[in-house]
Formats: sequence, C-alpha cells, structure tokens
Amino acid sequence: MYAPRGPVLARSAQDPDLPAASPAPTEVADAVAEYVRGSRKAVAVSIEPDEDAGQFELGSGWRETKTPVLPARTLILDLRLSEDDLIRDMSKKHRQYVRKSGREESLEIRAVTTAAQLDECLDVYRETSERADFGLHEDSYYHDAFSMLGKDAPVWASYVDGKPVAFLFLAKSSRTAFELYGGMNETGQRLRANYALKWHAICEMKKLGIERYDFGGLINDGVTTFKKGWASHENLLAGSWDRPGPGYSVWTEGLPLVKKVVRGLRRR
Repeated sequence: MYAPRGPVLARSAQDPDLPAASPAPTEVADAVAEYVRGSRKAVAVSIEPDEDAGQFELGSGWRETKTPVLPARTLILDLRLSEDDLIRDMSKKHRQYVRKSGREESLEIRAVTTAAQLDECLDVYRETSERADFGLHEDSYYHDAFSMLGKDAPVWASYVDGKPVAFLFLAKSSRTAFELYGGMNETGQRLRANYALKWHAICEMKKLGIERYDFGGLINDGVTTFKKGWASHENLLAGSWDRPGPGYSVWTEGLPLVKKVVRGLRRR
C-alpha cells in the first residue's frame, strides 16, 4: 500500500473542526500502517511525506525504502509569488521559449474533458515512452485516475490542427498541484509546446489559489534538465519510508530483480 506525498495531516490552526491537541505526524503514520496491516494484509506500507527533509520524524518501526517510487529531490514552485517573479526566476532560455511558444499561432491549449480526448493524449504518451524508453500502465489506469479524481485531476493539451501534440496530467488538492504524467510527439518537440503548456498549467493553478506546484521529482535525466530551468532552487523532501509487514523481505529483494529483467526484455 502506497501513499505518494502522504500521509497529509491537517493542523488544527488550519482546520477549526480538529481538536486543539491534534495527533503528531508520526502518530498518524502509525495509525495508517496499523489500519492497512489489519484490513489489507499488505507486505508493507510505503509513505513519502510531503514535508521537508528532517521535518518529519517516524518511530522505530519505519525504515527507509530501498526502492522509492518518487525521488525526494524535487522542484516546488511557490505560487503565492507573482507571475512576473516566477518568470524572473526561470532560466533565460526558459523565459524565451515560454514566450515564443506562447506566441505560436498554430498551437491551441485547452482542457481535456472527455475519455476520448484522454485517449488521444495517451497516444502521444505511448510515442513519448518509446522515444524515452520508459514503461506505461494500461490505458484503464489513467482513465481511472481521470474519472475518479474528477476536477482534482486536470489535464491540458496543446493542439495543432485539432490533434494533441503535448499534454500534461496533474493531481491537485486545495494547496498543492502535482505533475503526474506528460508527453509530446515530434510536432510538439519542434514547436516546444511543452513550455507554453506547462506555463499555462502553472497559471491556471495559481488562479485557483493553489500555493505549491510540485514538478514530481528530479532524477538527473533529460526531463530533469527541462524541469530545473523553471526555477533557481530545488527542494529536498523527507524521502520514502516503509512500515514492514509479512513478506517484506521477498518484496524488497525480489522487486528490483523483476524490474531489471523486464527492462532487459523490453530493450531486446
């Protein structure tokens, strides 16, 4: 069982319905782990708290994850800043490309609102995965997230002649927007559609009063180079932690081996 960027604890100062003596974050994490152990028989509970490194303490039953899903190193924009301040903090190249792609008359950015439109975006995603050599879930996985999260899973796409050339799939809460998936085809690459598209998403989240825009992790690849140009800083979060259950050792030792074999077969 996995809680990306969670568990989230509402502080009593922010939520008047909570009692004055709210539980500590570690108590919440322990309670979640005990509930999952009793109701789901999971081999482990994996959490990745949305807290700065060193600010989230856990009890002795937790251990650092050997195979984290999300990297602790990420980039989080402060959307309380003005648009001018956010642009000023970008790299010079990013400022140029955001403005240039935003003026591209052939590009039209609009929200993805139907399952058929999402399917068109997933076609772009498949092309992206083949080019960048990363794996994808079945289409039903993305459709489940799209339909179950509803308005809290906004998707935007850049269109040329009525067809998507780039897309960006987010999840959001009342405070934080988080990038889930994104991709672009060759036409999108040529027009640098991802610059105008990401800036559009950032501005839309800012209009909603969301305070934080999380780029979803930095892992030292080409995508990370693109992400780092959006700000002059990085963020380091608390990292990934497991509460072991039955079968944990088999899971932690066997899963990396299976992934390695699958990657090898895919390359062949």
